[in-house]
Amino acid sequence: MSSARRVPRPVVWGTALLAGLAAAAWLLHVPYHPERADRAVPAEALFVAWLRAPGPRLQALAANPWAAEAIDAGFGAGAAAQLAAQGPDPLLRALTSDRAVLALVPMGFAGERPVWVGAAWAGARGRRLRWQLRFARPAWVERAGRHGGRPIYRVPARPGEPTLYFTFEDGVILACRSADPHDIRRLLDAHDGLRPSIRDEVPAQARPPGRAWNGPEKARVWAGRPAPGGVTVAGRIDALDAGATQAQFSVRPGWPAARTWTAPADEVLPAPRWGAWPDAGLWVRTAPIADLGLTPAAARVRQVWDETLGARIGDWAAFGLFGPPLTGRYRGVRVPALVGVTAWEGPEADAGALLTSALDALNASFRWGLIAAPVRAGPHTLWRIEGTADNAFGALADDEFPALAVADGGLWIASNTATLRSLLEDEAPPQPPPAVEGATRAVLRAELSRIEPTLRLALGAYRLGTLMAGHPPDDALDERLDEIEDALPRLAPLGRLEVEMRDGTDHLEIRARATH
Repeated sequence: MSSARRVPRPVVWGTALLAGLAAAAWLLHVPYHPERADRAVPAEALFVAWLRAPGPRLQALAANPWAAEAIDAGFGAGAAAQLAAQGPDPLLRALTSDRAVLALVPMGFAGERPVWVGAAWAGARGRRLRWQLRFARPAWVERAGRHGGRPIYRVPARPGEPTLYFTFEDGVILACRSADPHDIRRLLDAHDGLRPSIRDEVPAQARPPGRAWNGPEKARVWAGRPAPGGVTVAGRIDALDAGATQAQFSVRPGWPAARTWTAPADEVLPAPRWGAWPDAGLWVRTAPIADLGLTPAAARVRQVWDETLGARIGDWAAFGLFGPPLTGRYRGVRVPALVGVTAWEGPEADAGALLTSALDALNASFRWGLIAAPVRAGPHTLWRIEGTADNAFGALADDEFPALAVADGGLWIASNTATLRSLLEDEAPPQPPPAVEGATRAVLRAELSRIEPTLRLALGAYRLGTLMAGHPPDDALDERLDEIEDALPRLAPLGRLEVEMRDGTDHLEIRARATH
């Protein structure tokens, strides 16, 4: 009779120690592969943003008005304010201490539901949290089934709001805010290669580097569709805090970039005599543009302009949108005023004759009954474009007609006579134009902090115009306009926005900066 051989005790303890060390290593170390977060975002994403180490900067992000709008859009109204007031949760800060990716993905049968999804490299911290939730789940987290062997969790939402679902896989935490629990499963399927992800769609040069991500940039963004005829936007964000937002983007159109806009580097922009900056100012090159999609009437107007006034203007034009107190009126109702100015070559006296010639040509083509009436504005003469036909335009009051003038070496065109007279009589010094380089196509400067009343007037004017034109009621459009009007107060914290558009070799470059 034989007896079983006993395993020596040192071997037993050694094996147990190795097993314990292996389990500890599995819990405490995950090979560093932050690019795995990209695999979880489905390829049909319309917008993708990679955030560099957002966890330690969550409070600064919440204090940035542009980022706060995005946080509220993704996690519900008031989320940014709550984050800024309470500070980031230590667990959330740890889970997103490296990099995270946020994306807007169309979900549903026909992609009719835009859903915010997110993935962040959590490494071993995510693995430990996964086990913690398995054995000691907090009361505010619920189980929501499994998919592919991975448990799915949810944070219950208030009635009528989307639910936050999340799960863990391969050192990555995945989440989405949706009313459909199947959406989190679509993220897992993309991660597992069962459906395409943005790693198959977004060019590698548009994404951040796989491992070391250094330099001043705080985030990268990508948007669009690279299909034939589509447009893609790729860019970087270098400042995203309470004081400023600064970014630059490359726009690659699906058609060849037009190089005819580029002008000499020493070109000077016009300096309009605006005593105060308009609510929105736009400087744009007036180089020839192809007459694509113009109706016969618009093409005729363009032809008349080129043959008369257009032959005397410079290479740059400036446009300003003015609200109170420089608004105009339409049928007695206050409306925003639009003013354009460009360099004028020749004496001031030529403007009236050329305008009369242009109106005569248009009247011969369309029987519009337009005439040019001279009006004094300080030392200048402006030409009011009046209507003599029996229609809505002919019924306008004198100060409601558009007007034109040549003053200070520039050709001025305004949507109404009263605003142009006020600008020409203003003795304030000219506002300096923004500095540009030779490849610049356009420069936009918008005072978002004070543009709300101007846009409200614009919406009111649009509603009035559709009513007076006899258009039938459109409930869907009215609802959309109400939503826009309700959102206008959120513009003020965004401050001043400056955008420059420049020519690249095969793309457009856009540089944006906002000061809050």
